Amino acid sequence: MLYRIPLRVDGINLDDDATLRQISRHLADLGWARVGGRVLALIYVECEPVGAAIQAARRITNHLSATVHEVDQDLVSIPAIAIRAGVSREAVRQWADGTRGPGAFPSAIGALAGGDRGSQKVWRWADVSRWLAEHYGIEEDDLLLSPAQVAAINNALAQNHDSIDSEFEVVSSSEQTLPMIENDPEPVDLGAALSRHIRNRITEISVQAGADLPRTFTVQWVLAPHHRGASHGKS
Repeated sequence: MLYRIPLRVDGINLDDDATLRQISRHLADLGWARVGGRVLALIYVECEPVGAAIQAARRITNHLSATVHEVDQDLVSIPAIAIRAGVSREAVRQWADGTRGPGAFPSAIGALAGGDRGSQKVWRWADVSRWLAEHYGIEEDDLLLSPAQVAAINNALAQNHDSIDSEFEVVSSSEQTLPMIENDPEPVDLGAALSRHIRNRITEISVQAGADLPRTFTVQWVLAPHHRGASHGKS
């Protein structure tokens, strides 16, 4: 299994042709997506996720002059949890209020305002996913970062970005001998390439188009990482 690391990136326009060319030439091993107005760079690695995330942040800063802020929290509401877990919304509500299941459901970290039904509580998906795996054996296709790993990455990203740029020279010097990709990448079969988790996130659009969540929340995939083939996911 691979670690999936979503990094929130500011100062980047995924509709810009020059930006997309830079991504195809230097950052084609990353996935890129727009989620609820945020731009995410997605990293998939087998081991050493903290080091891989920091190195990816340096590459993004160097090649795109963008700012990598933090690991995206991936906040989910009750409808989103129900979709990802494959259960009813009522089951999730009962898990959350302790009237069903083993108890100790993760605490909500806040609420989303808007929608016809008012605000809704939201949870970190990583917290909910660990609870589902422990009590119901429902596991992700990809490994999620531990709280300690998230904190280590975020602490490194919070450091002065000037030092990140200077340290990147060591990394970039080794890339200069690699062949450049002059043309845009071939079209990617996203349905085959994406893990169940990502396909479920796209499915959530149909739920969030209703009254349960603000309608401004959308998921749009722009580029899938070249190395994420169908063999990494489950059918």
